[in-house]
Amino acid sequence: MMVQFAAGLLLASFVFGPALAEDGEVRPPKVTYPKLPAKAASVRAFVPKGWTVEAKAKGDLNRDGRADAVMVLRQTSPRNVIRPYSSDPKITLDTNPRMIAVVFAGAAGEPWRLAAENHVLIPRDEEPSLRDTFEDGLSIENGAFRIELQFSADAHWNPSFTFRYEQGRFDLVRYQRYSRHRFTAEVKEIDADYVKGEVRIERSSDEEPDKPPTIEVKPLPKAPRPTLASIGDATDFDPLPEPPAKEE
Repeated sequence: MMVQFAAGLLLASFVFGPALAEDGEVRPPKVTYPKLPAKAASVRAFVPKGWTVEAKAKGDLNRDGRADAVMVLRQTSPRNVIRPYSSDPKITLDTNPRMIAVVFAGAAGEPWRLAAENHVLIPRDEEPSLRDTFEDGLSIENGAFRIELQFSADAHWNPSFTFRYEQGRFDLVRYQRYSRHRFTAEVKEIDADYVKGEVRIERSSDEEPDKPPTIEVKPLPKAPRPTLASIGDATDFDPLPEPPAKEE
């Protein structure tokens, strides 16, 4: 009987994906991201099977006079919709991952070309008590594309990333973040302008509206400018990172 029970658990884990952790929470299943084609006859042809276009923006990104496209794609697998708490089966969470795809338009009769793909910047939703990370915050303006995200824990914060195509890569040209602490009402606004090479940090409090904010302007690091490929997870990005600790 015990052998049959263990075999049943193994089969359930294989079929449904999520695993029950020691703390009683269900972990989302691992995801293998599809490789997008290098070229395709249409924008739609870059969308893998089992994925959908959650947001799309069009505009000229490589300054050739043709409208290119940026898409936020999301997987649609029922396997990734989990019940995160074994103690409350009514709560469900869509952990389907997202990825960014940037495609350049070809000349008449030529295919579209994949310019960039990224499945790291927009983190996967894995915590049911937090807000959905992405809600249609995608746009193209003045030859650059902007992605706005949202997070909520002890503080609510909205980071946005603006990328411009330069020398075969998408450089970060502006990073902005508004955050407000839930308990202290402390507000912090960051505006990092990588063209100017400086970051403006403004601090204030909703509990002291008559008190003027404190403002700092600091130079950005002279290291290579962050790119779409190098930034990593949006929740970990800091325009003024702490220097690595020296080994004793």
